[in-house]
Amino acid sequence: MFKPYIKDETITSPGSVEKVILCCGKVFYDLKYERAKRKLDTKVAICRIEQVFPFPYSDLRKDMSQYPKAQVLWAQEEHKNQGWWDFVKTRVAAVVDRHVEYRGRAPSPAPSSGTKVMHDKEQVTFLEKCFS
Repeated sequence: MFKPYIKDETITSPGSVEKVILCCGKVFYDLKYERAKRKLDTKVAICRIEQVFPFPYSDLRKDMSQYPKAQVLWAQEEHKNQGWWDFVKTRVAAVVDRHVEYRGRAPSPAPSSGTKVMHDKEQVTFLEKCFS
């Protein structure tokens, strides 16, 4: 069954969560792997907004109420001017009633980095920014 919003079911103690990373799509799996590698399973929640329109306000509001003091990030692999960031930033901020930070690649007129080597470097930097 399709869900517009998927909360992090692995979090058993929401009070210990220091950071919530919101994302959309396959980047979730990279984030999940990196979180496990860094042993941050109890401190970082990764939640997915799988349908951005209509925006899942009520599902997000209900889930985020568990994390009133957590830092909130939007993470995307796409460049800042090419992913969902511009669409979701005000919507997420309205729900969580706090600043939402962006984690992803810098704006770019090109859809890709150009080479696999450059992409891999950007991916490492992206994941570092998400978990630092």
